[in-house]
Amino acid sequence: MEHIARSSERKFVALSSIEGSISRAQRDLYAYRTSKAALNMVTRLLSGDLADRGITVVSVCPGWVKTRMGGEFAKLELTPAIRDFRGLVARLTLEESGKFIESPGNPLAY
Repeated sequence: MEHIARSSERKFVALSSIEGSISRAQRDLYAYRTSKAALNMVTRLLSGDLADRGITVVSVCPGWVKTRMGGEFAKLELTPAIRDFRGLVARLTLEESGKFIESPGNPLAY
């Protein structure tokens, strides 16, 4: 965290997934979903611990992107998804800290 605290951006962005949302729990993919839910919890806890240092901490779901993992039926092309993700990160402020959001910035339920 010291590197983040000394950086000009002061942002900790966890790459999460809608599959980590407990409010929309579904069957299958147990390991993936529980690992993303745990990641979301860690970012939520860190946001409280790091707020006094001015560090923004969020979990971001980039969407279903056409990658090796996302597969050919994914909805988002890689290059625009990266552009949207980078734009979202650039716009983040301390007010968003602790949130679970999707690119391009809509809030998601934990």
